[in-house]
Amino acid sequence: MGKADTKTIKQPSKKIILNLAGIIADNLKKVFDSFNCVLVSEVATGANIDFILVRDVALGYEELASKYQTIKKNIPMISLKEVLNKDEFIKCNGRGWINERILLTDQFLETFDRFFNKTSSLHLEDIYSNLQYKSEVIKLTGHMNIGHYMDIISSEAMIKGHNVINIRKYFLNATTYLGYLRSADIGKYPIDIDYMIKNDRMDLQMYCSVENFYLEYVQSAMRNPDRLNPLKGALADCFYHTDFLDVYFLTKSAKVVLSATFLKDELLDKKEGYFTSMLLNEIDSFNQFQLKEKERLINIKIKKDEILEYGQLENETLPGEGIEVYTQKRLRDEPQLFEKVINHVDQVREQEENPKSEIELNHFDIQNYLKNYPSLEEIAFLGIDDYEDILGALINGIDFVLNEKQHYTIKGTDHIKDEFTRISGTKEPKEGMYIIKGSKQENEKGEMRFISPGANQGENDPLDQEDLVAEAGELFEQRIEQATQNYEKRIQALLRELEEAKLQVRNTAQDKAEIEKLSKENNDYLNALETAMKRIEILSDKLDKAQAGKPSPAVTNMNTVVPAGKNSENMSEADETLRRQYSKLKRECDERVLEVKRLEHLNRQLEMEVKRLTAQLEKSSETLDENKDEEAKVRGMEVELKNLKVEANNKEKTVQLLTQRVKVLTEQISRLQDDSKASRPVDNGKIAKIENRMKQVDIANQNLTKERDALKKEIADKKKDGVILQKENQSLRNQNQELERKLKVEKSKQAA
Repeated sequence: MGKADTKTIKQPSKKIILNLAGIIADNLKKVFDSFNCVLVSEVATGANIDFILVRDVALGYEELASKYQTIKKNIPMISLKEVLNKDEFIKCNGRGWINERILLTDQFLETFDRFFNKTSSLHLEDIYSNLQYKSEVIKLTGHMNIGHYMDIISSEAMIKGHNVINIRKYFLNATTYLGYLRSADIGKYPIDIDYMIKNDRMDLQMYCSVENFYLEYVQSAMRNPDRLNPLKGALADCFYHTDFLDVYFLTKSAKVVLSATFLKDELLDKKEGYFTSMLLNEIDSFNQFQLKEKERLINIKIKKDEILEYGQLENETLPGEGIEVYTQKRLRDEPQLFEKVINHVDQVREQEENPKSEIELNHFDIQNYLKNYPSLEEIAFLGIDDYEDILGALINGIDFVLNEKQHYTIKGTDHIKDEFTRISGTKEPKEGMYIIKGSKQENEKGEMRFISPGANQGENDPLDQEDLVAEAGELFEQRIEQATQNYEKRIQALLRELEEAKLQVRNTAQDKAEIEKLSKENNDYLNALETAMKRIEILSDKLDKAQAGKPSPAVTNMNTVVPAGKNSENMSEADETLRRQYSKLKRECDERVLEVKRLEHLNRQLEMEVKRLTAQLEKSSETLDENKDEEAKVRGMEVELKNLKVEANNKEKTVQLLTQRVKVLTEQISRLQDDSKASRPVDNGKIAKIENRMKQVDIANQNLTKERDALKKEIADKKKDGVILQKENQSLRNQNQELERKLKVEKSKQAA
């Protein structure tokens, strides 16, 4: 029964939080444990991490992001200290900064559960169902009635004694930010507002439908205000007027949510060092969105007029009638310059040895390509949107981008338009709900609630230690298995490279023979060419002499008349014969010259191929040297085996101690029985307690014996694996030596 119960309460694997924040208080560790997370101070290279916890970053956020690949692996970073450079932090996949005082209260457990376990809802009554309090709902259909609803909410908050000034400022800035999204054709009215006011806190949640919402919109809104771009700084003012701000995005329903909480000052120690907490939840950056789309789509058609940054909007008023939006100069508006820039990028990419594919490029690559542009003044106005246009032209062609001015959707990502028919005060179907991973329990309303691991276990429950030992054993086995698999894959890859190298060596030998054969033919052609040239010279001399010594058709002397017609005919035939022979030899000479050139070109190509194969063989030899690292891993596994032996010895000692304890308890029972025979009063409760303790000791002894046997078996298996790996290493070394020997032979042949 006990074992069955243990299986039912066992939680799934916990989320790993890499703690780079230093010492963490015990009560704070319990808070993270309640979210089904475990804190670790270090991890192995390449290990999976779910979150990174930081405080004072000595390396800098960029170095930290590069070290742990937070952007590539999408690992969120959370700071326990106020982040001053929020722009850099968010770029490095920073997703929140949390005040420890906030964490230690029980006011925000649901909010943190939403962040760590990816649970969410659009309704405050569902999020804070434990408060048993009804929320009010407002539907904002335009910016002209913002003041009316702000007065209603402020009046109710004032009755409960809340800071109305902060609430009004936050309400105005938050609705303004959503209004700017709407003016940029990203967000849509209406804005739904849920609020819940209690004596000690107030929760205010706003959400609206959006299309293609990216992290850059939030990042830009967290910067310092800019008169030329009203989107900048819109959320910064919201941030400083609340105690907790959670911005998250619901992918399924395509809604962005601003969830703010206001606490009374007496609930928190708002002294020096206090700062507002903020989380950015489930919001992808534009690059992350591209990566996801590249995996899902074959033909990517990306909307280019979306990221509002670097002063795209200027002198804009609140959304509504009479809005005039000033947009900056765009590269797509000048087709000739656009085509010139694309041609320059293509030329630069043609000169690269291993250029990226168009799909893999980003705007940083485009900036590097344009550093050596002939006229930098022409492209000084380029911004992020222009770089995205260039990327789109490289992928889909210039015509696609130039014809895209009215194209505002991404293929495969169009969201279903919402029908806003809900009446104020009624409840919509619950959207965006996710099941919490872990054990669960239904409350009176039938809703699923999260139960922290170990919530129903006592502090001295003996199962805790056994579960920890079992979990540690599983983690160790997983590490060993993963290392073994990686090692086997590496060995297979090296063997394949060896086979390819052997094949290339054989091909190189064949090419060498062909080169020698062609060289011999080349020499024969050269000799024949020299002979032909000599024949041509001889015939040319004969022809010149014949033409110079040709007799006149007139009388040769005074007394004898020579028949001039016949002599002239014979000379013309000789000339024609010489010309034909000369033309024939000339053609043969030209053909042989061309053949010699072709053979020389082929010879050069073969020599280059020999050099390439030689370099590849040398590279393969260098790659095999990395086998030493694998041997180091084997030695590390041997150290772990030694540790397992030590652990097995310790458990054997524990078994011996428990056996001695059983003997002592048996002697105590015997003495008690002797006392009962002597008619002394017997303490039955004490006897039952001792017997119960003996049963527990027996159970623990049996478990430890099983663990000891399992460890012995595991040690034997690891020894076998170690022997196999050593044999494979020796085989690889032998193959490497054989390959090096063949390489030396080929080099000597080539030198000869």
